[in-house]
Amino acid sequence: MSKCFEGIVALEFDTTLKIRSMYSAEKENVKFLEPIDPNEGNRKGNVEVWLKDVEAEMRKCLIKYMYDAYDCYPKTPRTQWILDWPGQVVLAASSVYWASDCEKLMASKGTRGLKEYIKKLNLQLKDIVKLVRGKTLA
Repeated sequence: MSKCFEGIVALEFDTTLKIRSMYSAEKENVKFLEPIDPNEGNRKGNVEVWLKDVEAEMRKCLIKYMYDAYDCYPKTPRTQWILDWPGQVVLAASSVYWASDCEKLMASKGTRGLKEYIKKLNLQLKDIVKLVRGKTLA
């Protein structure tokens, strides 16, 4: 799969041979919104047809996950939010919030606002380090 799609190393098939999800190189599983049946209609025997459907479903599910993750960000503790969503979705959605926060702070407080914001960012970074290491840091 990685020769066809840079971010996908494997597809998950269920017992009926429908494609249910995709796996990244980091073994992260991203569920499709709707399964793809490679043996249905004009897909049967035509790998190029069902691979186009895989690409379309990949885009569709990631767009939905992006919107959902963006909506959940302010309502969920950040460390939990990071665990709830695919890695690239986390990076993209948190970057949007970071840019928005920086813009608001510069407009309202100038550089002083950014100096205050770095404290929040450093706390978030410490929380991620704790999450990755699985223990509390001194």
